[in-house]
Amino acid sequence: MSSNQIIKSVNVATINKGGKQVVLAVATQTQKWKRTESTARSQEPGFRKSVLESPTTLPAGTAKVVSRDNKHPSEADPRDHYSGCCYDEKGNFIQTEHFHVK
Repeated sequence: MSSNQIIKSVNVATINKGGKQVVLAVATQTQKWKRTESTARSQEPGFRKSVLESPTTLPAGTAKVVSRDNKHPSEADPRDHYSGCCYDEKGNFIQTEHFHVK
């Protein structure tokens, strides 16, 4: 997991991905920053679209995907993407996936 762990998030949508219901959320607080719930909610349309259109299969057991950051490129992945942290139904972290923006 990133050194910038999510502390709080707000649920913004429920989608069907790969034949299962998955909750989408956006971080409102990490170890490094805080943002308002309204700012977090404004990320929902782009994040939802990226997750739904992504060919990435969610890891087994994923019940929730939390967008940690705004859309961004990185040195490791220069394409614009959302970093989505995947959690199981008990809230245990599984892994982080990149959902690219088309």
